[in-house]
Amino acid sequence: MNIEELLNRFPGTTKDDWCQHKNGGGWVQNTATVDAGAFVGCSAVVYGQSHVYGESRVYGQSRVYGESHVYGQSHVYGQSHVYGQSRVYGEARVSGEARVSGQSHVYEQSRVYEQSRVYGEARVSGQSHVYGQSHVYGQSHVYGQSRVYGEARVSGEARVSGEAWVSGPLYVQGSAYEFYNTKPDCSVLRSGCIENPLEWWVENIRRCADEHRYTTEQQDEYEAIVAMFVAQNALRTQEVGVTV
Repeated sequence: MNIEELLNRFPGTTKDDWCQHKNGGGWVQNTATVDAGAFVGCSAVVYGQSHVYGESRVYGQSRVYGESHVYGQSHVYGQSHVYGQSRVYGEARVSGEARVSGQSHVYEQSRVYEQSRVYGEARVSGQSHVYGQSHVYGQSHVYGQSRVYGEARVSGEARVSGEAWVSGPLYVQGSAYEFYNTKPDCSVLRSGCIENPLEWWVENIRRCADEHRYTTEQQDEYEAIVAMFVAQNALRTQEVGVTV
């Protein structure tokens, strides 16, 4: 990206507001801070009051801005954005069209990618993956070797791990109604005013959604959410490996 293209994308700034980072050639606004050892690729942009340091790498068409920090050995790439007061560190990877914002933290060896969103005060850590069009927000924590994907919503104070239900029921906010466990053994699921064993939901979720006049897309969404609870229950009883 040359300076003319950059100024077209950031109207109101001048060439005096920018410099090219020596390690990678990417553009850095003079209000941002990038260490000499960090890498900023030629099409990436770091601006605002953000900080990029350590051995971190920002490349592709990614953006780091606001008051965010990217550090450690983390990578931000693709068309992803990291902004707000968020933190990406450790060996974490943020890629695709993902967005990490608010006061959220993505760290350790976790992965956030595709069109997923992590925001609020959420935490994504361990070897967990957040992807698809899923959202993780509120004060929720996704960790261990867990997976959050599709159009799932994890919010509130929910905890999703690769081992067990850790500190309260898994709560997933769908586009119309929420889903959450009501029994410590994860065998009973509630959505709205309907509470039934997990097996009932597996057999009846599409019929129930259709009776409530959900769209086909919403029916697919809720079927995927029930499948996630099934996987969590299987993990709880040690019948499968690592995917939630």
